[in-house]
Amino acid sequence: MGAPERPVILLHHARVPRRAAPTIEDAWIRALAPERASRVRSLRNPADRAASLLGLALLLDCARSAALDPPRLAELAQSARGKPEWPGGPDFSISHAAGRCACALAPLGLPVGIDLEAHAAVTVRHLRLVADERELELLSRSVLSPADLWVTKEAVAKARGTGITDVAGVSTRPAEALAGRDRYAIARPSLAPGLAAAVAAPEPCELLVRERDGAALLAAGP
Repeated sequence: MGAPERPVILLHHARVPRRAAPTIEDAWIRALAPERASRVRSLRNPADRAASLLGLALLLDCARSAALDPPRLAELAQSARGKPEWPGGPDFSISHAAGRCACALAPLGLPVGIDLEAHAAVTVRHLRLVADERELELLSRSVLSPADLWVTKEAVAKARGTGITDVAGVSTRPAEALAGRDRYAIARPSLAPGLAAAVAAPEPCELLVRERDGAALLAAGP
């Protein structure tokens, strides 16, 4: 008898357009719940609005790839810690940084977290309040880059649904995660040059990574 198959997490990513055409942007925003629509409209940088909407477009794209009926954007909920949720659907996580956006969609019942960050955007100085002594030693020996450490902690926090305020409690020791109570498997997909990425789940998973055309996904509408 062979080893049991690992759960499959879909990871779709795309380059963020500098801006979406006003008619395209408006179509996506009108599909959102009023509070989320207001948050997107409040983003002054067109690229930030495009990134926010592209994350949702990637979610719909992942759902279709998983042979699921995509969620209605207006029905997406938000946890008390701010993580978006698909009521009755599988867990997902969205992140964007350095002109790249990604969405990870897990099988039903399995939590997932993803985080992206440009390598150049994180230094050891940024991590001194959230890294333990062992982690700082690994950083000093260049075993782990600052950005890799940061995205690992953030991905675990997202998988737990606790958010950025608990990043300091996430340990990268092999047998620990948040406060030493949980264990998370970490995958580090290579999505773009200069970009650190981490996906966290409570058990080892297979990542099915697909690069998509961000502008085309947005143009297709919600």
